[in-house]
Amino acid sequence: LYLAYKFQVPAIPLRLRMMTWATYVHCCASCMYHCQCALKSATKDFNHLSSPFRTGDLAMIHLCLLAYTHAVSGDFWIFDLLALTFNLSSAGLFVFRQLCSKPGSKNDSFRAVGGILLYLFAMLWRGDFQNSFGVACSYAIGGIFYHKNDAMGKWGHGFFHLALVPCTHFVLQSSVAVLGDACPAL
Repeated sequence: LYLAYKFQVPAIPLRLRMMTWATYVHCCASCMYHCQCALKSATKDFNHLSSPFRTGDLAMIHLCLLAYTHAVSGDFWIFDLLALTFNLSSAGLFVFRQLCSKPGSKNDSFRAVGGILLYLFAMLWRGDFQNSFGVACSYAIGGIFYHKNDAMGKWGHGFFHLALVPCTHFVLQSSVAVLGDACPAL
């Protein structure tokens, strides 16, 4: 946004701004949670499943999934409505459990799959096969690392995150395709 102001680039469309800011906020929440895990890993009484930072990380994942669905859905508002319902209820569940001092479970991460499928289906519905294939490949590779986390000495989770870097590119590319001529050349 600073560069758009500095170099007088036309306004960045709302869909792209929402996607960008959701990603930034999630990165901050994720870094706080993962730093807490790293710093407290030797502490015997630390339960990462009851960490408020984990709740923030998971809730912000669903914020991203909501923003990504909106960014790639085009005029198909049904995807936005489904994403709003699913992702807000998921984030709300995590926050509610945290407020009730109920620890989460390892399966909480799998709720994100529903949100991922929503924006993948939106991309496919629009006929954006190339970018949806890129997203699916990123998650497939990341999923292998996530599944093999213990066998990799707990490094699989980090590699999972690295495997998702191209995913952001494909979602952004799909979002720009939705906007067509309404998107400024940055």
